[in-house]
Amino acid sequence: MLGEPERRYVNWLLQKATKNGDCLECHFVPISAGYSYVRHEGKRVRAHRFVWQTLNYEIESDVFVLHRCDNPRCINPAHLFIGSAADNTEDMLKKGRHTYKHFDTRKVTPEVQEEMKALRAKGYSAPYIANKFKLSAGTVYDYTSKGGRKYE
Repeated sequence: MLGEPERRYVNWLLQKATKNGDCLECHFVPISAGYSYVRHEGKRVRAHRFVWQTLNYEIESDVFVLHRCDNPRCINPAHLFIGSAADNTEDMLKKGRHTYKHFDTRKVTPEVQEEMKALRAKGYSAPYIANKFKLSAGTVYDYTSKGGRKYE
């Protein structure tokens, strides 16, 4: 959770937000992929991420703040939740928001996971392996990194 100045700023953002159904859309002009940004400590931060961290707790840069509503401008705290890169990819696939229709994490069987790990151990890059198995590089990282995701 961030400090009092950040909480006041979030309250102001939420008050200024435009209501669109259940969503509260940040009034700042979206810059990239439909996301609105705020400045915090001299850095540009996605508004929804800033809102989530201010109202909950700070998260590492590899943790994603996802939208239940799929509206990148939405800063409604009830619509936001955290997840990994794999969670983000699965959410994208499940909701049909992806442009690469061939990415499908359901293709990762225990055998595929072992083969991906073997290729990584031989020095092959995650993007190379991703192309071979028609997965995203993030999925390959998730399934091959130490302590990473296991086949479910």
